[in-house]
Amino acid sequence: MLPVANNEFAPLADALTRAGATLFYYPGVRTEPLPAAEIQESLNASVPAAPDADNPSAPHKPASTTPWLLLTSHAAVHALTPYLSDLRTQLPIATVGRAAAFALSGSDIESDTDTDLRQNGSILRLQTIHTDLTIQDTNPDAAATTVTESIPTSAPLIMPVAAQAHEPLLGELRRRGYTVTPVPVYRRFMGRGGDPVAAYLFQGGVDAIFFPSPEHLRFFRRRLMQEGGVLSMLDHVRVYCWDNWTATVAREYGLSVTGVLGTLTPEHMQHMLQARA
Repeated sequence: MLPVANNEFAPLADALTRAGATLFYYPGVRTEPLPAAEIQESLNASVPAAPDADNPSAPHKPASTTPWLLLTSHAAVHALTPYLSDLRTQLPIATVGRAAAFALSGSDIESDTDTDLRQNGSILRLQTIHTDLTIQDTNPDAAATTVTESIPTSAPLIMPVAAQAHEPLLGELRRRGYTVTPVPVYRRFMGRGGDPVAAYLFQGGVDAIFFPSPEHLRFFRRRLMQEGGVLSMLDHVRVYCWDNWTATVAREYGLSVTGVLGTLTPEHMQHMLQARA
């Protein structure tokens, strides 16, 4: 089971299907990009103008004060899809967490050069964007430590975020001396639709569930409880998480984590499909 919409993490879903899985979808969280005009206005106010190629004498900022774009979620990458190629020419890019890196590169299962990203019912073609820094751990303290090891505190950070959402990493980076500008680019809502997962869990019809991020887990739990279910329904389900921070949150909720998938290889896909012990 994937607690996502059926158009999210399409390469992962395709790989699981090829490995023999029957997938159930149950989106706990639904994200929606803000209107394009709002995103553009926020980017214009936050991102410095590109260097004037026609004026070689124009002053350039030293590297230590060049702003960085910090992408921390799958949803942020989707919301910024129309702007990423231009942003890449203006800013170095860092990703935090496998979900953001996965969305930005298309897939770490296959080496496709581009990927389809569905946004507001439209399919957008995103060529693979290469990053300057990839941070795998989404634990705010660990992620902030990696940032401080790689980016000077004199470099402003631009962080696309969900509107009206608390971002622990943002606060941790500010505590360490960074100037961080949050740029709202999407909204979060309670998920809806998908398969009747509560019934499948009650019947013992789910063998494994994969949580891509703490947000997917938190919203999954909230929706399941609103629909009359409880997390203990996962007691006999193999629980996989994409990274250690998601696994930590899962354990805090009382779940027994079967494994953390560091990379999504065919072998991992096969392991996820093994019969329950």
